[in-house]
Amino acid sequence: MTDPTVFISDLLHMWTNPDQGERLEVIRSHFTTDIQFHDPDGTFEGEEGLETFSASLRERFPDARFRLTAPPDVIGDGLRAFWTFGPESKPDAVHGMDFVLWDGTRARALYAFVTVPAEH
Repeated sequence: MTDPTVFISDLLHMWTNPDQGERLEVIRSHFTTDIQFHDPDGTFEGEEGLETFSASLRERFPDARFRLTAPPDVIGDGLRAFWTFGPESKPDAVHGMDFVLWDGTRARALYAFVTVPAEH
């Protein structure tokens, strides 16, 4: 089994990594070919869908990065990880939780739950 912290850290870094070759390496080693990624922006399938989402995220938030807030939890074939997302000036602009169905090496489904804090 892949170390869960390394696994989810690789995924979070992949989304904002500008290097397409590195992104594709993570996609091919960490996801099944029929991966389904569910996000508030929609459902994305396969390598092409993940690349489409990654490009959109980098375009909308070019300086933002993900940060794990705690080590992930694993029960059975489920992995849960909490994170923040934002630029260096506001690293917790958004927070959320990813839930992954995996076989210990590759994800077959990924669900992203995103919360945008209310502005006061």
